[in-house]
Amino acid sequence: MKFYTRSHCRICNSGNLRNFLNLGKTPLADNFPQTRNLKENYYPLTVKVCGKCKLVQLVNIVDDKILFGGDYAFFTGASPLSIKYFKDYAKETSDSFPKQSQGLILEIASNDGTLLQNFVNLGYKNVLGVDPAVPAATLANKMGLKTIIKPFDMKLAKQIKKEYKNADLIIANNVVAHIDSLVEFVNAAKLLLDDEGIFIFECHYFPNLLFSDQFDNIYNEHRSYFSLLPLTWLFKNVGLYIFDIKSADTQGGSIRVFVSKRMRRQSNLLKKFIKEEGEMRLDKLDTYAGFQSRVNHIRQITKIKLTELKKKGYKIYGYGASAKGNTMLNYLDLNSKIIDKIVDKTPFKVGKFTPGTKIPVVMQSDKDVPDYYLLLVWNYLPSILEREKEFRKKGGKFIVPTLLPFII
Repeated sequence: MKFYTRSHCRICNSGNLRNFLNLGKTPLADNFPQTRNLKENYYPLTVKVCGKCKLVQLVNIVDDKILFGGDYAFFTGASPLSIKYFKDYAKETSDSFPKQSQGLILEIASNDGTLLQNFVNLGYKNVLGVDPAVPAATLANKMGLKTIIKPFDMKLAKQIKKEYKNADLIIANNVVAHIDSLVEFVNAAKLLLDDEGIFIFECHYFPNLLFSDQFDNIYNEHRSYFSLLPLTWLFKNVGLYIFDIKSADTQGGSIRVFVSKRMRRQSNLLKKFIKEEGEMRLDKLDTYAGFQSRVNHIRQITKIKLTELKKKGYKIYGYGASAKGNTMLNYLDLNSKIIDKIVDKTPFKVGKFTPGTKIPVVMQSDKDVPDYYLLLVWNYLPSILEREKEFRKKGGKFIVPTLLPFII
């Protein structure tokens, strides 16, 4: 099975799924082919919103072994910004929940172990990772961070519980959105969680996507797009409780959510989020209308501008070989006739090609500078503008399709 199509919501099982966005057929966003002529599989990228619990979700589900096996090319430790982010994350968590320091810390989707290593550095001795992505998990094991190379599900949770007992702290960053069987996933986490334990996860915050037209954050690996509304529904129905939340400056605007088995006092910030979502009218289906037309408009004006610049002889490179960038490139139908190359600093991607559009990925060099960069990692915009001050001083410009002003 390459993919199947859902007819019911993965949280509440409602069959009332309404159209939200159709980005056509795309290749897998994180699989960079090694040669330009490599044949790739394309999958529908269709997003719907549940009329009942308001979960925004992909309905065409690619098999996990295809998504996260083989050449899945994401390494947390490849980004200096991610390294710093997870160092701070571990310290904040340790300071906030000191009682969790003696028991098992389980990270689901631990990747190359960047976060777990920071807990080890803080003196935590009992850490365990779970991740089905072979390259990253293998690297973590080589670094001495015990990582089970399997997807996290109820079967694996029972095995871990038998060997390690309960977990004082379960962390799942940027993975809950990847899960198709969400109810089983949360029940598996609940099985492992100590009665006084804390479950922490991060995910992209859907209102940012909706109101900032961040359509490029949609790709096959991201199956769900969360606001608090469906998350509350999900956890309440399995007997878990959200008690706190904080904004996280990742992926164009994320949330870090804190969950427990027993009902705790809701934080003031959580109450504020709930109030704001009510003001956003996220419980009303008409709030979700019009997104497709706005995305189509972004595609139209961006293609026109890039074509005009190319006709005038300007050199245009892409900045950042990213999954979101590949959604952008494929939906805009850009290739090496418009975008000469993509610059990046990730060794694993350099020398390969962007999926679908087959644009070569090269190491960024001061000796090879374009007139314009199409910014494919706009979520790092402030740090990139700081890093590229010389480029801009010399007249170089960035094109940011999802932002206004369009060219900066």
